[in-house]
Amino acid sequence: MTNFSRLRSNELRYSLPARWLLVIIAAFVATRGQGQTNLALVASYAVYAGATTVYFAGPWSQQLRSTTVYWAIQVIDTAFVTVLIATSSGLASPLYLLYPLLGLRTLVYGPDVRGMVWLPFAYGPLYFVALVFAYDSLVFVADPLFLTRYLLLLALTVGIVGAGLVLAGRLSEVDRLRLALAARTEDLANQARALQRTATDLGDRVLELRTLQEVAKALSATLYLNEALATVANRLSRLAGSSYCAVALLDEERAGVERLVVAATGGAASVSRQPARTNASFVAAMASGRHQVLRAAHNGDGQVDAAWPVPWPVGAVELIPLVARGLPIGALLVGHSHETLADSTSRSLTESFAYFAATAIENARLYGDVTDRHRELEAVLAGIGDGVIVVDTEAHLLLMNPVAARIFGLSSSPLGIGLADLAPGGEVLEILEETATSGRVVVRELPIASAGPGADGQPRTFQALAAPLLRPTESGEEV
Repeated sequence: MTNFSRLRSNELRYSLPARWLLVIIAAFVATRGQGQTNLALVASYAVYAGATTVYFAGPWSQQLRSTTVYWAIQVIDTAFVTVLIATSSGLASPLYLLYPLLGLRTLVYGPDVRGMVWLPFAYGPLYFVALVFAYDSLVFVADPLFLTRYLLLLALTVGIVGAGLVLAGRLSEVDRLRLALAARTEDLANQARALQRTATDLGDRVLELRTLQEVAKALSATLYLNEALATVANRLSRLAGSSYCAVALLDEERAGVERLVVAATGGAASVSRQPARTNASFVAAMASGRHQVLRAAHNGDGQVDAAWPVPWPVGAVELIPLVARGLPIGALLVGHSHETLADSTSRSLTESFAYFAATAIENARLYGDVTDRHRELEAVLAGIGDGVIVVDTEAHLLLMNPVAARIFGLSSSPLGIGLADLAPGGEVLEILEETATSGRVVVRELPIASAGPGADGQPRTFQALAAPLLRPTESGEEV
């Protein structure tokens, strides 16, 4: 692989000084009147040397991506030396030593210019041709000095070529190692960037998990629906970094918005709104159960024209679905300007938050339903004239109406205690154990001693009915 930067550097450091040395030597020979050296030829070569100096010293050579120029330069320099020898004093001239000088330049050219390392082998034949032109005959061949200088030139050529081949091999190995090092460095840099991204992602995930833990803790402490909705709306506003946040719940038919709670702003409390008739397309978007962004249109006055459930001055509303038991129950609403839509990280965080929010809302709804049913049941039991008690499988008291409390001589219902701890509870416990064991309704007359203030302690007979409360399981029903 050709290293053009190294070629240009070697041209500036080695080839140009050698070329100007040739100019000086040629000028010295021409001015001394040795042989027939032409001053015009030397002057032309000096102009050529100046032109190459300007070219390689300037910025133009930095764009050079061809070895043809370097071949041409070497051929011109070799031709000039050959002409210089041919017009000098023949065998008596020591200018033949300029060939090895040119050969040394091939050492720095050879690794990057294919085939140039073999150019010195042409110096011997060129020296012979130069002498032929100098003597205009072959009479010099019989001169022992010719043979001596030719063999010396050949030996120098072989040495230069050998050194060039070794240097080319070493430089090729250096280039290969440099490329391998560069590839390895780039690979390590990519791995470092990947590790940095991973560390950043892990840091974001840790912060996200910590935030979600705080959210889950806050939501788990709320049992009532309105309180849960207000907590969700305020936490969402803090999480999304937006003042325009709310939580909306769909009605049972998913045809409208049943309840809407807007996040607190400026220190004010969360506002629970009974929304007016909401745009059907907005309700359909909530009922779709998809995370989406609804954008507002603009009217002729340049104002936002959108049927949001809350009159927010925003250009878009992000809907994050609230899903419970596989069905959408509402959505988290986050208002955005067109320039501040959430990125992928915020989107993932709000979706995780929506999961916790939906669970908390569903639990609050269930708690509300259970509380309402419990109150209804207490009201019904308080209004009947019979004594009613409800216990669990461990015979701990779960419910006792006022009539049963008077029968047992109690001022209130001691919920949670064992039935065996009540004074007249032993007789009742027997019939309950029989019901729990058989799983059938048991009816029996039950004598219970009167208890409480003013009681005479005499037993009274009551008609007792014990029935099991069954709950469905995967394997059937159990008491």
